[in-house]
Amino acid sequence: MSTNAECWGKNIQACAKIIAIIGIVASVLSFNIIGLIIYVLAYMGIENQKPSYLLPAKIFTVIGLVCSAILIIIFITLAIVGAAKRQEPFPSPRPGPHPEHAYNSVMLVLGLISFLLSTVYLIFSYVVVDKARKHLLENHFVAEI
Repeated sequence: MSTNAECWGKNIQACAKIIAIIGIVASVLSFNIIGLIIYVLAYMGIENQKPSYLLPAKIFTVIGLVCSAILIIIFITLAIVGAAKRQEPFPSPRPGPHPEHAYNSVMLVLGLISFLLSTVYLIFSYVVVDKARKHLLENHFVAEI
């Protein structure tokens, strides 16, 4: 057994199962069919000791992280451009205070927090799945000898 086969003080396989179950639930709740397939494959790979099943999860988490990085750069760029122009993104034709702008700001902040949490989860998911895959590959190699 590898010395780096732990996560949260538990076996890496148990942690990977927890990550896969959370990913399955989140995918079902967000109607993300691709995520559902990936996390089901990850769970089946851990359960059946097949490291090749974890490869799609690893690949798609990297793709998700790259997309997240691109979206963060776009968001920051739009925020800087918007602040430099000091204009409302959708100007209202009527004069006076506009309470919907406060609502839009709150929704924007909540969306940003949600996006950042999902990005952190993707990073953590990648680390756990990668460690679990390496652990299974090491054990599979040792079992064949």
